[in-house]
Amino acid sequence: MIYFVDDVEGSPAAQNLALRDLPLRDILFVSEKMAIGVGFDCNPLIFAADETGLWSFVRYLDERKVTPSTSKASQLSEALGKLYGQSRQGSSSDTVEPSKPRGGAHENCITCIVPLRKGSESIVKRFSTSGLDGKIVVWDLENHITIPK
Repeated sequence: MIYFVDDVEGSPAAQNLALRDLPLRDILFVSEKMAIGVGFDCNPLIFAADETGLWSFVRYLDERKVTPSTSKASQLSEALGKLYGQSRQGSSSDTVEPSKPRGGAHENCITCIVPLRKGSESIVKRFSTSGLDGKIVVWDLENHITIPK
C-alpha cells in the first residue's frame, strides 16, 4: 500500500492505493501531482494525481519488453522439463543457472532516489537511483513523460 495525504486545506484527506507489485522503499515527489516510487520491483513506478486529487499508478518508468523466453508459459515448461530431467539447455538438472537479467536499468532492489536540480527549479526533471546491484542510474523525465505542475 501507498498512502497519500493532502493536508493543504482545513481537514486532511488521506487516500490509500493498493499496489499489485512488490513493496516500495523510497518515494520522490517530482511535482505537486506526480511521484516516483522505487523499491523491490527494480523499476521506478510513476504515480500521478488527477484534477480532483485522486492518485493512481501510471506505469513503470523503465518499461521492460517481455520476450517469449521469459513468458509465464515458457517458465512453466522449463520448470517442468527440469523436474523430469529434460532441461532445454542440455545440461544436467542439478546444475545452477546464473540469474537472468531483468531487462531494466537495475537488476536488484532500488534503495534510494535523489532529485537532481539546477538552481531553484520547483519541478524535478532529473533524478538518480541507486540499488543493491551497485548501479547508480540517472533518469531524465523529460525524455519519458510529461510532468504535471
